Amino acid sequence: MPDTTALQSEADFRTARLKAFFRDVLAFLTGRPNSLLAFDEVKEKLRIGGPIYRGVRSVPLSAIIGSVDRYRDFDRAFLPTQEHTADRWRRVNRAWYEDISLPPVFLYQVGEVYFVVDGNHRVSVAREQGQQYIDAEVRDCRVKVPVTPDLRAEDLEILGERVEFLERTELDRLRPEAKIEVTILGGYDRLLEHIAVHRYFMGLDFKRDISEAEAVAHWYDTVYLPVVNVVRPSGLLEALPGKTEADFCLWIMDHRHYLVEQGKADLVEPGRMAEEFVEHYQVTKTLPPQPEPPPATPPRVVGVFGGSKTAPGDPVYDDALRLGGELARAGWTVMTGGYSGVMEAASRGAAEAGGRVQGITCERIESFRKGLRANAWVQAETKYATLRERLYHLVERCDAAVALPGGIGTLSEVALMWSLMQVGEIKRKPLIVVGRVWGETVSTFLREARDFIRPEDAAIIRVAARVGDVAPIIREA
Repeated sequence: MPDTTALQSEADFRTARLKAFFRDVLAFLTGRPNSLLAFDEVKEKLRIGGPIYRGVRSVPLSAIIGSVDRYRDFDRAFLPTQEHTADRWRRVNRAWYEDISLPPVFLYQVGEVYFVVDGNHRVSVAREQGQQYIDAEVRDCRVKVPVTPDLRAEDLEILGERVEFLERTELDRLRPEAKIEVTILGGYDRLLEHIAVHRYFMGLDFKRDISEAEAVAHWYDTVYLPVVNVVRPSGLLEALPGKTEADFCLWIMDHRHYLVEQGKADLVEPGRMAEEFVEHYQVTKTLPPQPEPPPATPPRVVGVFGGSKTAPGDPVYDDALRLGGELARAGWTVMTGGYSGVMEAASRGAAEAGGRVQGITCERIESFRKGLRANAWVQAETKYATLRERLYHLVERCDAAVALPGGIGTLSEVALMWSLMQVGEIKRKPLIVVGRVWGETVSTFLREARDFIRPEDAAIIRVAARVGDVAPIIREA
């Protein structure tokens, strides 16, 4: 007699794998993340503490968004993505049909979300069978910022900035009621600059040394709160969807300092400037004119793309070494794919010139190239589970990009970045390809496809004859 439970478990696994495949395709087409979050990455970015044992409780499955060590084996919906999970998944699924009691899973809690330490297959099966909750042994990890089930990998950067801001200022200790939420990358660094300036002027006014804690508390009470107390009842934030009180306060402070520096206004109190802003809005129902932007600053991060096969002594390697050094000496952070060849050379050149180096690596690459690791010159490594996530980071999170000779991977980086800028998915920024091979490739493509490409889209990509031409092109952009 056929084992119907075994057959059903096999069918369930195949259905789950098919669902995972279609979710992955949809994620690729829409650009939406579909991967589980890696606990170690969250721990590093958010500097979480603990864990503290909280006992056994019933946990909503929808709040489990990551794993400690199996985040490559399941997607964000905890559907199985790898065939090697089949045996274990089927056994757990069979236990579900046979109503066999399984032990609680083991979870780390971070804010409102959970990461699986042990029991990934049990979570996967429970979700596939339509359960809403699962019994779990929970250990709580302390975190300074709110963490909710809609957390995405790309949110970790700004949340990490918020954690650093709180650790630097101790505002959560000095003013426990304070909730400063900035939505702009780099916004917390700008707040720290404003606090430093505020501390300096406090010292002049009070004619004594001002501690950092005193300056933070005084800034919050006399600068931040007056602005917030104006904007909260005004209804202005409803006209700025997605923005926060802290964004508005930051805009007021930046605007105020800019006008003073330009000689266009006296040093008006922040609260008064906020009142004038709100009065203008309430009368005209339009936002006041934005300030004239300050002079453009050079890009902060320059991505360098290129092949992995070149080695020291090769002309391409030497060009990448020189390029990394020139970019670092110009004050730019160098970001590469983190491994060998051009990536290694550009990283090395930047590091040896005293610059900062980011490496964007990928577990999937390392799984089929055994022993592959980030090169020795990478100072800050960001590792993704999939090639797609790594690729999107490389093309989206740079302020300019330079491509040296490479293979299909390099071509895909250039093509994707060009395409995303063409359709407005990412802002336009310098995209420079270097050398004869790229020059011939781009010119041939633009000539043969001229009926399909608008001149303004063709102008997105720039061709440089040599690496020495790159920095001037970026500066001019």
